[in-house]
Amino acid sequence: MAGGDPDAAARAVRITRAGDACFTELEELIESNLGADIPDDILASLHLLFGKNLAKALEVVDAGGITAYVERTDGVQGPGLR
Repeated sequence: MAGGDPDAAARAVRITRAGDACFTELEELIESNLGADIPDDILASLHLLFGKNLAKALEVVDAGGITAYVERTDGVQGPGLR
């Protein structure tokens, strides 16, 4: 990488893996106990990774701005944000 940080790609991979791990843990928590509060350690990790973007996204969720979150593999898109 000319003129760039040679470790940037490695850091990006580590951050992506950390984010994936947080989301996997959160998904498992939600599946096992629907309606459970998100533990502080997961919130802290997500905030470290996503900063102000996480805070804004949580504000949208808290305000009821999310109507559905559906992952589809057939390419059809459904409702998402109100």
